[in-house]
Amino acid sequence: MAQKIYSTKSSFLALFNTTLAGPERTLIEDTLWQLYLNSDRFSQLVDATFPTGTAPHPIIFQYAANTAVTLLDISSDPFNQFAPYTADNYTAPSAAQTDITIQFGGDPTNGALFFDERGNLVNYSYEQALAHELIHALTGHTDGAAATILATQGQNALGYTVQDALDHLSDPNNSLMGPTVEIENEISSQIAGNHFRPGYFNNVVDIGQSRDSRTEDQVVDSVLTLRGFRSKAGSGDVLKVDLHARAETSLIYGSAGREMIVGSSEDDYLYGLNSDDVFFGNNGFDFIHGGDISAPYGTDGQDVVDYRLWNSYDASDADAPQPPHQK
Repeated sequence: MAQKIYSTKSSFLALFNTTLAGPERTLIEDTLWQLYLNSDRFSQLVDATFPTGTAPHPIIFQYAANTAVTLLDISSDPFNQFAPYTADNYTAPSAAQTDITIQFGGDPTNGALFFDERGNLVNYSYEQALAHELIHALTGHTDGAAATILATQGQNALGYTVQDALDHLSDPNNSLMGPTVEIENEISSQIAGNHFRPGYFNNVVDIGQSRDSRTEDQVVDSVLTLRGFRSKAGSGDVLKVDLHARAETSLIYGSAGREMIVGSSEDDYLYGLNSDDVFFGNNGFDFIHGGDISAPYGTDGQDVVDYRLWNSYDASDADAPQPPHQK
């Protein structure tokens, strides 16, 4: 373990201010202290932010039921997704600009799942959620421009749309994780029981899905789920996901609406879920499922697979993946 500035729990917790009380406050304070003790990456962030043992502008915790959100100092990041827009410019968060407010209450991870790098559905832990918000607070990092666009679509003079956010992710220079999740994964690797999160847009609500791997237990570089995009789009909108320029193995997991999904140039696992979807596999050895392995046939719409982006395909290949499916 690296040398840490704060040797006592009381001196460490003095860096934070909170309006919370009772069990909620105890849980957050205990979790913060365990993160500091057990993760060198987390303690490095804290010590670099508060190197003198004082916090002239402490991080403020406020209660908001089942919520995890950070209000950053917008003066340090003019493209900050947490600062609300006006038609002309950004408006400041309610806290003083020298302070950072984290709204975190209840259990924001209740029922929250994501896919790990082997395509398994795993629980998003309380430690991960709290670390994620603290990374925002300690570094000023956002979740990436696509997250900013999605969070603010239709709310500013630029008129961003949900599709603009997806189009941003088609550029291979733009990370599907974002800078905050990248650090979150470093911290998670040092905390027992936490899982690697191969994408920021990687949320799934537990509605009884199979826990079987969606990638046949193969490791993928990135995961993109479309649930969050669908929640911001019109029910009849066709969401277009085009990763053909990205050279990374991917799991793309659709939504209850219609999608057009184009895979990367590597091996991909593409799921449409409900409704009528169109798939372009692109290069690589791709696995395509119009619905999901949890659902019976006939409930996932009428889907189309277009082979025009394939270099070759041999349906008789004995090594071709054979997905499980409820009959």
